[in-house]
Amino acid sequence: MKIDPDKVEYIFILSSTIVVSNAPLSYTNSRSIFTAQQRFDQTVENIEILRAKISNIAIILVDPSPVPPGLKTVLIASVDKYIDCEDHPMYAKTHSPA
Repeated sequence: MKIDPDKVEYIFILSSTIVVSNAPLSYTNSRSIFTAQQRFDQTVENIEILRAKISNIAIILVDPSPVPPGLKTVLIASVDKYIDCEDHPMYAKTHSPA
């Protein structure tokens, strides 16, 4: 549920990486103990908690990962602004694929 821009009193920036790379790090083989679905569910829950606890909040979600279209649709509908770094030209210049 998005907020009317004229009623915004607070802006919250939420960062998330729904889909984590499978490439190992130098210090561990696993980047996350959670699946993409669990990370998605956690993100949606965080959005719902923010909306329930803080009135007149606008939520901006930033995600640099290749979120599947069905999940992305839910996220876009849940927040006031969704920033998809996966498609952003600046991200493409600075991110080296795993």
